[in-house]
Amino acid sequence: FLRSALFLINAGRRRWWLAWTLLPVSIISGVPVYENFAAPENPVVAGQQLSVMSVNVQAENGDIASLVGMLREQLPDLVVVVEYNATWQTGLAQLNELYPHRIEAPQHSRFGIALLSRIPLKESKTFDLVTTTAVTAEVELDGQSVSILGVHLRSPVSAQLAHERNQQLDELGGLLADRSDPTIIVGDFNITAYSPIFSRWLADNRLRSAFQTSGFGISWPTYLPLLGILIDHCVLSDEFIISNYSRGPHFGSDHYPVTCTISLRGAS
Repeated sequence: FLRSALFLINAGRRRWWLAWTLLPVSIISGVPVYENFAAPENPVVAGQQLSVMSVNVQAENGDIASLVGMLREQLPDLVVVVEYNATWQTGLAQLNELYPHRIEAPQHSRFGIALLSRIPLKESKTFDLVTTTAVTAEVELDGQSVSILGVHLRSPVSAQLAHERNQQLDELGGLLADRSDPTIIVGDFNITAYSPIFSRWLADNRLRSAFQTSGFGISWPTYLPLLGILIDHCVLSDEFIISNYSRGPHFGSDHYPVTCTISLRGAS
């Protein structure tokens, strides 16, 4: 997997000669990953459903209209927007009627974040997740309070930043230990779905990734669709049934949006 990651990093930095040198071994090393994706689920859903989208807009991406059009068409209930800056805040204000409930933390850096919601938010706030800003709120689903956290973890492009990202995962685990409500964590985790660190973190915190019900997933980078990896996640506690998981269309960002549709177990 390291060879595949190095290929993607060098391609992203336009170091094409090195990227193409790594391409053959990246394909070979990726085969076991795609052979071991989980099979899709076919759950029976009886209760109220909630759709949640994670979208990294790429701060400098100017195609706001494409994302606005996609949100108008798909109408997810909750949208976690990553790399949210003042330009995107202004652009997405045209959706105020569709998404009247918001938590916004725009930043000049790539670590601005927002939560847009079609349903009322309770206990909404931003908080520091080690070195980046995250958002949290509660919504009601089938009469029960559900917690949602929106995150953007550090990109592991150096040993120090990889350590910070792992610290952020640990801190999220600590927050989950203090929660009694069903919980959703959504955003750009900057860690692959098949990383052993990610797998252990899911197991230790009794969580699962929604992509595991789809059998396949790529969210970044859009410019290498056949060799991309899944780093944008919808992570859920075990109280949820996952009825759908899907990847949205390209809208100018280097990330694809991902959406999961969920309901509570035992709801009717």
